[in-house]
Amino acid sequence: RIPCGRNKVTTTAYARSDRECTVRPGYGWEPGDYSEPCPVGTYNPGYNTRRCTLCPGELTTENEASTSQEACIAPPGSVYLRGRAVFCARGTYKADAGTDDCDRCPDGFTTAWGEVGKTSVDDCKCARPRGGVVR
Repeated sequence: RIPCGRNKVTTTAYARSDRECTVRPGYGWEPGDYSEPCPVGTYNPGYNTRRCTLCPGELTTENEASTSQEACIAPPGSVYLRGRAVFCARGTYKADAGTDDCDRCPDGFTTAWGEVGKTSVDDCKCARPRGGVVR
């Protein structure tokens, strides 16, 4: 009989081999005594012998040790759309990870032409008036 190791469980007090052990939710399977929390951007529902699973579609998680795919959210500068992260459009930004929409730049401000995925209102610059010159 051997103990399963940290962050691992079994249905008996001691397992006869590693094969009788499973990892706790939010942790990735490692052979031997130790299993690490799933890093940010991954998850594991637990009670299995799998490593942490990468969030799909460039999504991330808010914290480490996530236990389900539902914890996968859009990173800063992106919005969640149909199971994937899509960059915030020109003239918008998003500072935090989450499922919220991107924020619009203040009136009279926008992001530079062709720039998407901005993460701060500081990325919004004064828009050039149509046909005019910025002074």
